[in-house]
Amino acid sequence: MIYITVYFLLTAVILYFVVRLLGAIRKMMKGVDTASEGIGHISENMAAVDEKLGTIRHSGAAWEFFAAWIIIFKIIKETLKNNKDDNLGRSFRKALIHNTRKISSIKL
Repeated sequence: MIYITVYFLLTAVILYFVVRLLGAIRKMMKGVDTASEGIGHISENMAAVDEKLGTIRHSGAAWEFFAAWIIIFKIIKETLKNNKDDNLGRSFRKALIHNTRKISSIKL
């Protein structure tokens, strides 16, 4: 008689946890569905970005733009390096005077 009660309790506990497990799996699958929809939009956007980057890479203006940004960042870096000795305006003017050839090579 005691074995029947123990088996009944074990069966009830197992069924309870199986039902909870199935509920958790169903909830997780709903989350996967919403995530897959978001991933679809992201992949579409990535394809558009890749296409635009390809056109930028193959144009000659991209390299000029990149070179101009390198020159600008070098001037800013030199300005901040000299800022310890002088104020910001004076160190910026010094950096501009020092890099006049580079600045004149920038084509807008």
